[in-house]
Amino acid sequence: MSKPEEQLAFELSCPICLQLYSDPVSLPCGHNYCRTCINQTVDADKSPTSVFKCPECRVVYQAFDKNACNLL
Repeated sequence: MSKPEEQLAFELSCPICLQLYSDPVSLPCGHNYCRTCINQTVDADKSPTSVFKCPECRVVYQAFDKNACNLL
């Protein structure tokens, strides 16, 4: 069984960079990321249709505005 501190660190870690959140944001699906990490994902996945998928659950968002993510 993990220590409470380890569990908390896991819950506060970005699933992309695996570090503690830095400038955290929450997508509409509820998954959380560092703003820089999710912005890099969006920038790397540019397509003519402007479709963005959550890296974890693959929920599709149309016309994703990387500056409009909800702050945590």
